[in-house]
Amino acid sequence: MSNKIFRKFVAEGITKNKKIVLPFLVAGTIIVMIFNILASLAYTPYIYHDGIEAFYGAQILSTLLEISFKVVGFFSVIFILYANNFVMKNRRKEIGLYGVLGLSKKNIAIILIGDMLVKAFITIVCGLILGTFLNKLMLLALYKIIHQPPVSGLMLEPKSIIITAVLFSIIYLVCLISNIMSVNICNPIELLRSDKSGEKEPKVKVLMFIAGLAALGCGYFIALKAKSTMDAIQSLFTSIILVITATYLLFIAGSIFILKKLKNNKKYYYKTRNFISVSNLIYRMKHNAAGLASICVLSTGVLILLTSAASLQILGNKSIDTLYPNDIKIEIYDDNSLSDEECISGIESIADKQNESVVNGKVLRYNSALWVKSGNTFTAEESEALIGVNDGADMYLLSLDNYNKYFGADVKLDKDQVLVYSTKNDLSGELNILDKKFSITGEVPEADRDKLDKIINPAMRLYESVVVVFDSDETIKSLTTLDKSSDPRMYICFDTQREWSAKKVAAFTKDVNEYLRSGLDPSKNESYHVEVKFKQEEKAFFYNLYGGVFFVGLFLAVVFLMATALIIYYKQLSEGYEDKERYRILSCVGLTDKEIKQTIKRQVKLIFFLPLVTAIIHMAVASKIIKLFLGSVIIVDTFTFICSMVIVSLVFTVFYAIVYKFTSIQYYKIVNSNN
Repeated sequence: MSNKIFRKFVAEGITKNKKIVLPFLVAGTIIVMIFNILASLAYTPYIYHDGIEAFYGAQILSTLLEISFKVVGFFSVIFILYANNFVMKNRRKEIGLYGVLGLSKKNIAIILIGDMLVKAFITIVCGLILGTFLNKLMLLALYKIIHQPPVSGLMLEPKSIIITAVLFSIIYLVCLISNIMSVNICNPIELLRSDKSGEKEPKVKVLMFIAGLAALGCGYFIALKAKSTMDAIQSLFTSIILVITATYLLFIAGSIFILKKLKNNKKYYYKTRNFISVSNLIYRMKHNAAGLASICVLSTGVLILLTSAASLQILGNKSIDTLYPNDIKIEIYDDNSLSDEECISGIESIADKQNESVVNGKVLRYNSALWVKSGNTFTAEESEALIGVNDGADMYLLSLDNYNKYFGADVKLDKDQVLVYSTKNDLSGELNILDKKFSITGEVPEADRDKLDKIINPAMRLYESVVVVFDSDETIKSLTTLDKSSDPRMYICFDTQREWSAKKVAAFTKDVNEYLRSGLDPSKNESYHVEVKFKQEEKAFFYNLYGGVFFVGLFLAVVFLMATALIIYYKQLSEGYEDKERYRILSCVGLTDKEIKQTIKRQVKLIFFLPLVTAIIHMAVASKIIKLFLGSVIIVDTFTFICSMVIVSLVFTVFYAIVYKFTSIQYYKIVNSNN
């Protein structure tokens, strides 16, 4: 075969199939661009490079970006192979014609090689060019999200370019091998008549249908029963696998079951528009259902990603203010002989050395322990590793003097009386703590409860947190002697009048640590631990890390959206070409254009919106796990979270409807065309 003929076959193969090839090229270019951008950001010195952070928390953000571009890379393999199969399916008749005209399988393979080389070259080169030009724009957008000042200079990361080019070259090579093998195992007549081969009416697969219902029920049950972040972590993977499996099983077996029921309903089935729609779908439901299930899974991923990203952005600032009500927070994981007044005055003097001032100093002393909780009974366990997540309780033991002093209260308690506060349960009646009984006189007031919640509880609550206020320090000591694992702790907080420089923060932290050690038993010097946290630093860390999560979430959502739209588009085109001959016959026997259009709408609407509805249901059930995961890093307001979920669902529904409208038009054009 001469070079001229070879080039002509390759060029005509692309131009004559532009309706299916062009979306393949556009989608391939976009996914190469996204992969290149994420890889470039992961390796750029403007974020993290060779152990040097460009800003606080940059190393974690770089790791997150590296994980994300690997996820996109894995998804790219599935996505491009899936799209390539659709393209080849619609070119089988054309390739069969080449064989009938006398071209050998070797010549056809050469044409396929040329065809794939052109596609690979266009998508990889265009994707790399767009990615290189947009890298800087994406970096500036990321810096804007994480509240960093903009940077100057060009971005060109050779490592990311090489990784991108190699990965997608391998993907297209796999596509090429698959295409050649699909041609070699069939003779030209089979390929030429591939669009004429029908498919037997599928039977209702009862066992598959039951298995799908069981898998869905188990997946939903696991997701809904999660009560803590640890529960969510342990059950997430299992729940995802079960729900995805159930989605495919129910779409394949369940949809056939529904269509069979519709067919058996004579009042519904024996109407022109219903008869044609149900008949067309029922004969090809096996392949159609698998595509719809894929759309449903991708749609669920988009909804979850966008809801999580939106919640992080909306609730971020509120969470920082809730978790850090004061500008400086000092936590001491041991006891200290310095009085509260000495602690405050000493730290104020250290701030003066930095020409800064701290105000509103407060000190709270308490004991912390992890005990086993059963109703109102608390017992100590020799090893914390033996305490289950649902059985454990983080205990915070406060004396009445400390409580009244810190909160400015005037509470009075007798020797065997306590005030309590639990983050999960209302406690009343009597407490049994290490075989000692105490009468509950009431709960910690709402205002004080909020302050305690902000101060002594971490964001990630793996266990129930229980605060108990006793009449005196002596009562607490009598309990802690029974459990040597309990730790004395101190909490000190201050406000500042302005933000401090990083140099002053470091110097202040060092001096505070040394000063607080002066009131320490020398024998404990090695185990003594002080944490000094500035709200300004924690806010910067939050923006850098969770702003990065938001950024990556948007990128992944775009990839999933693009995949969803492309699968819908190819599904409609593929079925349009298959249905064209059927509608031509119906037209010959008297079906009008108006009736054809109505039938098409009926057929598409009958099943097409099922993935959307199912995806929203999946997301609603998964919302509990999403809240638990978000609750490990931010304070989740239920109303705001639900609003985010509803808005994201509405926006995605609009997008889905637009794709539906566009693809329906293309489907109608194909089945109603004369050629």
